[in-house]
Amino acid sequence: MVLKVVDSSYAIRADFIPKDSVTVKEAIKEIQKFDKEKAYSLIALEPKKEYIDLVKQNIKGEKLSKTDIKLLALAKQLNAILLTDDTDMQSVALRLGIKVKGYRITIEKPKKKRYRCPNCGRFYNKPYCPICGLRLNQ
Repeated sequence: MVLKVVDSSYAIRADFIPKDSVTVKEAIKEIQKFDKEKAYSLIALEPKKEYIDLVKQNIKGEKLSKTDIKLLALAKQLNAILLTDDTDMQSVALRLGIKVKGYRITIEKPKKKRYRCPNCGRFYNKPYCPICGLRLNQ
């Protein structure tokens, strides 16, 4: 039996929630807004703090909510498959060695951190422009 950790982005789009699926209470609240039946079919668990810290250490510029971080931590803790269409979550999951499956979108490699220079418009992997020396934002 392989457990699945379900994100609201997956649960809302999917026709049904797979058996052996769990999530966090914050995700259940999001899912309830769209489909109460799906929300009630899930079990809410809370990840351990050490796994939350591990996830936070592996965020490389992805934009994740507290709920996203908890879902990733729970998937790592339970050695479960993460079901989400959120590509930022998938990227961090792949970096952590968590298997991912999306309803519509599944990436195969973690995203690389990229910076764009507002002066020349080019993209770089470093937080500064090698041409003009400007400090860059993502």
